[in-house]
This record gives sequence, C-alpha cells and structure tokens, in this order.
Amino acid sequence: MNSIKILILSLLLTPFICKCQNLPPPPALPTIENKALIEKIIKITRYEDYFYNKCIKRIKDYGLNNAWDSVKINIIIKSINFEDFNSAIFNFFARNTKNELESIFKIFMSLNENNSSEWLIANSSIEYNLDVYLENLIEGKYIRK
Repeated sequence: MNSIKILILSLLLTPFICKCQNLPPPPALPTIENKALIEKIIKITRYEDYFYNKCIKRIKDYGLNNAWDSVKINIIIKSINFEDFNSAIFNFFARNTKNELESIFKIFMSLNENNSSEWLIANSSIEYNLDVYLENLIEGKYIRK
C-alpha cells in the first residue's frame, strides 16, 4: 500500500520537480535599418504584385471549383492584405547583414532594371508560408468585420 502511495505521489509531483519545456524563441526580426532594405527588395522585385495576383487567382480558382458565388469570392478577395503576410519575408531575411541585403538589392535591381524580365524573391520557406496564408484566407480567417 505504501509503495502505491509513493508511486502516485511521485507521478503527481514529477511535473513540478522536472524542468518544463520552454516556449520556442520568438521569430527573428530584422533591425530597423535592415527592414528598410528588405522593403526595397520587396519593391524592386514587385513581390507585393505577385502576392496579390497569386492570391486572387487561387481564390477565383477555388471559388469556381467549389461553386462559390461571386459575392463570396469578392469578400475573400477583399480580405487579402499584404501586411498580414509580409512578416514571412522579413523573417526570412532577418539574419542577413546590412551588406548582404544591399548586395541582394543590387542583384535584383540589375536583373529587373530593364523590365523585360521580373525576378522575384523565391524560396520554399516563403512559398510555404504563402500557401498557408492562402489556405487561411480561403477559410475566411482574414475577413475583417
């Protein structure tokens, strides 16, 4: 009987005695100076245009395939907001130095300066985050009331 009491007591007290797992670290954030460079990279690559075009296309395709009416499609399209997503881009570039970001900007600027081609930020992490954003958008999680 005493061994059962000891076992129960030890099971109940174990969470208090053991060090519990800490929360994950917050997402990386760029410095204010680097944030300005990242914004310039977003602008020169026209990533925001790409973002809106991809969102609109995906919403229209999903709406048509799921028999949504035009009202529902338009409500979801109106809920698109780049500010709800761009933290994924800032997070992606957060660990880059100022010099690295300046180099990245210069490369994109030279690639995009003649406007005959459009090079944009492409990375599996950013695209994954965009896909997650789109899933949430389609589910109506960004509709503002």
